[in-house]
Amino acid sequence: MGGPADRGTPPPSTEARFPSVARSAPHYESFFLKACHPDGGLAVWIRYTVHKRANAPAKGFVWFTLFDAEHGVLASKAEVPYPTAPPGTYIELGESVFAPGRAAGVAHSPQLDASWELGFHGNAPPVWHLPRWAYNAPLPKTKLLSPHPAVTFSGWVRAGERILNLEDWPGTVGHNWGSEHARRTIWIHGTGFAGHEDAWVELAFARVRV
Repeated sequence: MGGPADRGTPPPSTEARFPSVARSAPHYESFFLKACHPDGGLAVWIRYTVHKRANAPAKGFVWFTLFDAEHGVLASKAEVPYPTAPPGTYIELGESVFAPGRAAGVAHSPQLDASWELGFHGNAPPVWHLPRWAYNAPLPKTKLLSPHPAVTFSGWVRAGERILNLEDWPGTVGHNWGSEHARRTIWIHGTGFAGHEDAWVELAFARVRV
């Protein structure tokens, strides 16, 4: 299995919010990535999530999904206690770490044993999906930011007995957080446009409940 390309670590463009949330407050937060095969038909989606009920400690969850147009979907979800955000990382859940330029981890479950080691790079500036003032406002209750909206991934993922080597797969890195998960939302990220290989699009729609 080949390791991720060493192309340097971009500066952080976001940070975890959950370490500073008051014990009395509820909180939801996730860092996620999506990578697609340049020729289509294969994609990987991985999410590092924190759930916190009011007056309760935070819990971590690692999600892994492999989408295969020919063979179907393989997925796993694992719970990890005591999520942290050490300096130089976005989030750390047990053996799984998400940091600027790197995502590695495991998601072992009765359904699937998954693991990965990925490096990513890209120079596109962050996409702020909301007006800047909204990130400090009570509404919407879920905030969305794309710190790395257009990157390429290299490295490997393992889904059960299947191993995939990624070489410059286009994708994105996202971050959302708030007092609760959005009740209704649509998120779209697209790459690989014929004749416009460097183009990408990212859209987010949500309904706010007042």
